[in-house]
Amino acid sequence: MRTPDASERFLVFTAGDVRYALPEARVREALRLPRLTALDETPPWVLGAFDLHGELTPLISIERCLEGTRPAASANDLAIALEVAGHPLAIHAQGLLSVDRAEPRSPIWPAADETGSALLEKELQIGGGTAWLLSPERIRVGTRQNIDVADLPDGRLLAFERGLDAAALGCLDDRARWYSRLDMPGIAGEREAFWLLRLGGRSFALRRRDCLGVVPIGSAVPVPCTPAHVLGVTAVHGTRVTLLDVRTALGAAAEDAWQPGLAAIVGFDGQRVGIGVDAVEQLVCARPEPASALPAATPGAAQHWTLGALRDCQRTLPIIQTDALLSDLGLLRDERTAGGER
Repeated sequence: MRTPDASERFLVFTAGDVRYALPEARVREALRLPRLTALDETPPWVLGAFDLHGELTPLISIERCLEGTRPAASANDLAIALEVAGHPLAIHAQGLLSVDRAEPRSPIWPAADETGSALLEKELQIGGGTAWLLSPERIRVGTRQNIDVADLPDGRLLAFERGLDAAALGCLDDRARWYSRLDMPGIAGEREAFWLLRLGGRSFALRRRDCLGVVPIGSAVPVPCTPAHVLGVTAVHGTRVTLLDVRTALGAAAEDAWQPGLAAIVGFDGQRVGIGVDAVEQLVCARPEPASALPAATPGAAQHWTLGALRDCQRTLPIIQTDALLSDLGLLRDERTAGGER
């Protein structure tokens, strides 16, 4: 049993009422649930499969695998894609919670046999709670002789999607077509990975390589004589982090009293800075487009810190260059600080 390195990050997510974790470096994408097709000769925990950039990708239910619970699909669910033994595999999830490091001094226990399977490698203390670390290599996709043959793949998929209405199924169909595309016409360059984050009712993209984690935070300690966009300082794994409010800069809805539950950690001027966010939405791999591809009404579309545009199925989001944005923040003061610092 391996011990996580102190610098190793994990993607924490929910499946059912349970928190799970995967090594962040192993995750290729975390996408909104697409429409699936039934996959023959598979065990009950294989919900179906979808085409991800030309690769047939089975979707696994951890709930069904460990507890025997039949999951029900929601249009807001996710498919967390990774590579296992050279083949693509996706895990069904209800939501992403954080991208964080496990507490180095906390106990890590091996999973007991009665919890369901050797899929659970150990329990991590992470993100203000615990999460089971999964071992995807131990997931069986091929069928076995003792699988209940009455649980046929077509009926299994029908049961999974039964609660979705026509509009939701149409949305899943659109996603499936989008994920199957190998290239976007007229877009050159290499694919990059981006975290999609939500803030004040708006979504934006950060390059995966620029983001050092998206971590749960407590209340920030206010710092006197600082601009309004400085919410204060907080501690992340024993390191002091300045927490910033960039809602005004990004054109998001801003209210006077706001305490974010998450912070996207980035490096700036030799230190670590936290950008307050409301949620982690997805991790996508795509070829970025020029900022001119953004809708004209997109706040900040013409700003020099808008690195480009990311097309995500039914929307186009701004890609934020954090160095440029944070350099500008001293000039982005709202009415509360028009007369000076608070």
